[in-house]
Amino acid sequence: MKKFLTLLFLSFNLVVYSQQQTRVVDRIYDTNGEFLSVWHICENNNVADQIIKNTNSFPEDVIKLGWDSGYRISDLSYGSGYWSLVMDKGKDFGKQRWFTRSSTEDLKNTIQEGWDEGFRIQDISYGDGVFAIVMSEVPPHGTGGQTWFTRSTVDNFTETVDEYWEEGYRIIEVTHADGFWFAFMQKGSNFSSQSWRGRSEFPIDAIQDQFNENRLLTSITTDGSYWIGIFSEVNGCYSQRFGEVELNIPDDKPSFIGSGTGFAINSNGYIATNYHVIDGANSVYVRGVNGDFEKTYKAKVIVEDQRNDLALLKIEKWLGEIPYKLNKSTIALANSVYALGYPLTSILGSDIKFTDGKIGATTGFNNDPTYYQHSAPIQPGNSGGPLFNESGDLIAINTLRVDQEVVITEGIFFSVKARYLANLMEDKNISFPKSRGLSFYSVPKQVNLIKKFVYLVEIN
Repeated sequence: MKKFLTLLFLSFNLVVYSQQQTRVVDRIYDTNGEFLSVWHICENNNVADQIIKNTNSFPEDVIKLGWDSGYRISDLSYGSGYWSLVMDKGKDFGKQRWFTRSSTEDLKNTIQEGWDEGFRIQDISYGDGVFAIVMSEVPPHGTGGQTWFTRSTVDNFTETVDEYWEEGYRIIEVTHADGFWFAFMQKGSNFSSQSWRGRSEFPIDAIQDQFNENRLLTSITTDGSYWIGIFSEVNGCYSQRFGEVELNIPDDKPSFIGSGTGFAINSNGYIATNYHVIDGANSVYVRGVNGDFEKTYKAKVIVEDQRNDLALLKIEKWLGEIPYKLNKSTIALANSVYALGYPLTSILGSDIKFTDGKIGATTGFNNDPTYYQHSAPIQPGNSGGPLFNESGDLIAINTLRVDQEVVITEGIFFSVKARYLANLMEDKNISFPKSRGLSFYSVPKQVNLIKKFVYLVEIN
């Protein structure tokens, strides 16, 4: 199954979207003994931050910790002794409550109590002999008429779904609960177009077919041998991917021992920086994505190129539509250039800094063709940041400031030419996004568009 999932993910990656973010909409424990996460890629600035946590007991303590930090439950799943919890921050669920019940009759009575107080079902799961229910005042699929039921066979389940379907109900969630198939359906939901498929194997072909008809997988479950997938049109979300990720709520913000600069090279979370910025790091973190310095992303080092002082990082974040082009041509002498980065943050703070100058030579030390020499000042912390020409094209990666105690001449700085970054990306099959570039904009306008794609890279 993993092979098929990878192929599907790659096919979705061919489409370009603007201002997208990803979020988990459903998780189940699959037949390979792993949690399967369904991610939606959405064009929606209000897509919430998420916490995803797996635990071998009901995650009451994690819910409390997330709740105190302003998160709310969006999905609960169970399988093979493990609960999986997804919590969203910044998404309006109104007031929310959750509870567990061991019998369907007790469950029905408790749901009715919540219903009478203005709450509606948002999510349900079953594990360790108990139903777990989440109810919200503002559930994400509206507050229309709702119904839920359990059936012991797939045929019985299908008949009941069809009955409610004819009355205008749509499936919000389906799960398998201790020998029973369970459905939660809603009338007047925002799933205006919906279909569902049952298969004795993971419905990979159905997922592709439904995607071609503008429907995304919104719920999936299995009893270990039979799969049911629900496919719906989802407002603001245009693609999906599958994968497993676990994010813990940190007790404290990590302490850092060094920092540099990085910048976006592919919207799917790929970032370039210098090798020497991350060399010897236990962990690498990125801040400043979309200008947000409160949010810290842990980065994975994808490539280390010590010879050319380059490194590629990856964070689990859609970075948006990158506005600049990568220029592999050699820039001639005396052309204007400018650098962006985060130098001397302990003194100057974390605001992005701009410096400019001109190309002084098309080679570095001892005529090394890897580098440009230029006069745009680079200080400690600028390392790994981008160098642009006056058309707003990425031409190099800032890497070296000459030690003025060794070299008498002042104002000499070096940057690795962008063609070496392009070669590294091509080796790893990472494409630089197509862009019309920024040549029609003034430099101040270019900087305003570029700066949210230039990040602070911190290590510990």
